[in-house]
Amino acid sequence: MLHYILFKSTDFFIMHILIFPLGFILWYLAYEAKPNINDEVTINWEEKNTNKRNKLINIINESF
Repeated sequence: MLHYILFKSTDFFIMHILIFPLGFILWYLAYEAKPNINDEVTINWEEKNTNKRNKLINIINESF
């Protein structure tokens, strides 16, 4: 019984202390490795959203 408890606590330690942080690091590296798409659609989308964001910021600034 004691061996079972020690073995389970070791599994818990390995999973939470080692595997979860390793998973987050691998996820972050994969996320950062995404290619940047600089086509016309993306540029237009970014410009449109920037304009919307600037309009909202102007409305907020004018209200104060």
